[in-house]
Amino acid sequence: MVVFRVLPRLSSIIRDCISNGNLTKSMTSHNTILSSNVCLQSNIEIRIYSTSNKTLPILYLFTKDECTLCDDAVEALKPYMDRFVLEKVDIELPENEHWHDLYKYDIPVFHIYEEFLFKHRVDFDALEKGLEKYKDGFKRKV
Repeated sequence: MVVFRVLPRLSSIIRDCISNGNLTKSMTSHNTILSSNVCLQSNIEIRIYSTSNKTLPILYLFTKDECTLCDDAVEALKPYMDRFVLEKVDIELPENEHWHDLYKYDIPVFHIYEEFLFKHRVDFDALEKGLEKYKDGFKRKV
């Protein structure tokens, strides 16, 4: 379901953004958002959200400041951003010492929930398998 709450004059800007291909995906931190699109035109930012009751899988990126490989990985994931929630874990924070010790030489590293997926660069096959495996959510083993 897509909800538009805009002034009538903005409707034409949104139509222009869609028809000109100027609508770009952006990340969101809420797992009920399926997609968030941003249109920058005429110095106006318009966000269009579609929502669903479905809970999206959480993809964790283990990273640190000034990690260009991490930036490249996030860029490569943009076409998939409507299929998961991306949560960044800064391994340099004191509370993430365990992850720092584990991954300090391997970032970017990706987990889906508690499961390791890939490191160093995006593995699209592993991503697809992980998204398929957790499409109905995460069930913790007891």
